[in-house]
Amino acid sequence: MRWASHKVWKPAFTLTELLVVISVLALLAALLLPVLARARDRARQATCLSNLRQVETAHQLYVGDWDEQLADWWQLAPERPAPFGMLRFWPEYLAPYLRCRSLLRDPAAVWEEPPTETWLADYVLYTWGPGGKGTREKPYWRWAGPPLTLAAVRRPAQTIHLTDGWTTPRWTEGRIGRHWGGVNAVFLDGHASWLPIGGCSPVDTDGRGSYWLRYAAADR
Repeated sequence: MRWASHKVWKPAFTLTELLVVISVLALLAALLLPVLARARDRARQATCLSNLRQVETAHQLYVGDWDEQLADWWQLAPERPAPFGMLRFWPEYLAPYLRCRSLLRDPAAVWEEPPTETWLADYVLYTWGPGGKGTREKPYWRWAGPPLTLAAVRRPAQTIHLTDGWTTPRWTEGRIGRHWGGVNAVFLDGHASWLPIGGCSPVDTDGRGSYWLRYAAADR
């Protein structure tokens, strides 16, 4: 006994219907891609802020082991092959206090230097000063570094300590606007926030002719 086979014909898309579907999908993609890009950028910014907080926590642990002496961005050390020479840099001596070295990576950073440059961190530790003349044109500044101790910093919640940037054995560069035209910064008290590029260097004054950079005058 043979079973009769029956074919069921399903209606197919016409060319016009197919073009309409493709147009709708293209429109949805055009609407969704910017939203997804913003979400990705927000996620990168959040990761960067978390990294900065953890690096600052590592610095606080380091300072606790060194009698509250603030770290410099480099220290003298036994000589090593180039490009290090007789120097050791902050990502190296904070390494024992970091959970992992990936915390020194900003997911939004794009390394554009030649392959011969030695990368150390996607961040900058601000330790220099003093400088400036205390005038409106040249405000006074001093970052939180030697010879200051942690207790000597009068406004840790207003003293920037780390920002987006680059650190190599040869140079360091900070306040790079990787996130929405601004930078992520962590302050010496451990809190982190986003700052617009134009808002990184506000000037304060005592009203008697003395001027200083608000976020970069650790001893004021």
